[in-house]
Amino acid sequence: MGEHFGLGPDGSNPLGFLCALGAFLVLSEALPAADVRLSWRWRGGWRPVWKLETAFTDEELAAGLHAALAGRDTAPEFTLDSNENLKFTAN
Repeated sequence: MGEHFGLGPDGSNPLGFLCALGAFLVLSEALPAADVRLSWRWRGGWRPVWKLETAFTDEELAAGLHAALAGRDTAPEFTLDSNENLKFTAN
């Protein structure tokens, strides 16, 4: 089993928490056989710890995340058709 500590934003910050959940989701989908688990540890701030049944180096894990994200299509909620026009009115 391998443990990998997150080095990004503190998990007590909403952005850091969401980053950790996003990485957990992508890892779980990209490596279903690795039985990915997420926990938190205090290391000068709350840091995510991803535990995998399969041993990976940090570099292999980062490459796997990159490959999984590079292969995704843009989420539909973040795209606009060329015909759409967002109109805003001033209050």
